[in-house]
Amino acid sequence: MSRKLEACSINQKQIDFNRTLRFSVVGAGVMAPMFWKWYKILDGFLPGTTKTILLRKVGLDQLLFGPVCLAVFFLATGVLELKKPSQISKELKEKFLPTFAIRWLVWPPAQLVNFYFLPPQLRCLYVGMLVFGWTNFLSYIKHSSVVPNLTFPRLKMFDLASLDVKKTKADVVDQSDSEEISSEVSDNTIEQTKTVGAIVQFTSTSSTEGS
Repeated sequence: MSRKLEACSINQKQIDFNRTLRFSVVGAGVMAPMFWKWYKILDGFLPGTTKTILLRKVGLDQLLFGPVCLAVFFLATGVLELKKPSQISKELKEKFLPTFAIRWLVWPPAQLVNFYFLPPQLRCLYVGMLVFGWTNFLSYIKHSSVVPNLTFPRLKMFDLASLDVKKTKADVVDQSDSEEISSEVSDNTIEQTKTVGAIVQFTSTSSTEGS
């Protein structure tokens, strides 16, 4: 499915049968036995469907089995692709953490349904149906040059510093402008006061001479 989607996006109609065979081998020969053994151990270690048991099962599945699953997937497919250890290691470094983060959006709700509603003998069948879609997503991630970017933007100190400098300069300009305005107002007030004083003095002098 993922191969068809990629083929449509680049106007290709050929299917990579070697890639399909590799994923079939990894899914049926490696991942399926791992799932079966893991759920057998988990149900034996934590029987029941109480809230505490459910949270423990989902937590162990995500934190313990999830990373192992992804690592085995990248390692097994890399070996079948005849990649060098350095190439497999590079792929793990680039794609493991983003894929593991996306796994948290898919598998916890699915596993809550699995552990609460389904009997142990149906777990592998239920997970196998989900894994079909999940494997297509993994195939897309593995053979895509674009890695999901889940990093958060970092604040740069020099940006904040330049912002502070700009604010400081703006404050200085505003302060200087206000000082100039206040000085102009005070000068005008002094001149008006002198003018009024001169008028009053002239008036009083004129009245004295008239008398």
